[in-house]
Amino acid sequence: MYGTEHPPGTARTRFRSPPQGPPTGDFVCKKFMPTLLHILAIVCAIATAGTYWWGIEQSFFWIYPWYDVLLHIMGGMVIGFWACAVALRQKCSKGDMLILVLLVLSIGVTTWEIFEYVAGFSNSDYVLDTAGDVVNGFIGGLLVWSIISIIKTRTVHGG
Repeated sequence: MYGTEHPPGTARTRFRSPPQGPPTGDFVCKKFMPTLLHILAIVCAIATAGTYWWGIEQSFFWIYPWYDVLLHIMGGMVIGFWACAVALRQKCSKGDMLILVLLVLSIGVTTWEIFEYVAGFSNSDYVLDTAGDVVNGFIGGLLVWSIISIIKTRTVHGG
């Protein structure tokens, strides 16, 4: 009746999928970002451990006062990468991601400071040192959250 052509709506054209373009930012953010953040967390954790070991071996903690600050910021970044990866995998909003990052940072930083105290790594000005360490850990984690939030907003909303 129609020859070799098929009218629209017949079996041949009805189930044809629309042409696929490149992945959208939302797709990339949902599928690849959590994996990338896990990789970054592992790389940052290894870098933090190496930097810590190097600092002990070379006595950098006692020579350079900023060395401890650097390590606490790096440790906070590790926690931030992992918390953001989990939040993205669970499809959390930016606000929920922030709450998760703050919660995990609170647990991680507190645990580390207890370890420092028990292991005898604290100095004579323990309270001031601990307060600074906690702030620096939060700076690292919130820095990661801020960057991931901007990337998430720009990829999902095309900004």
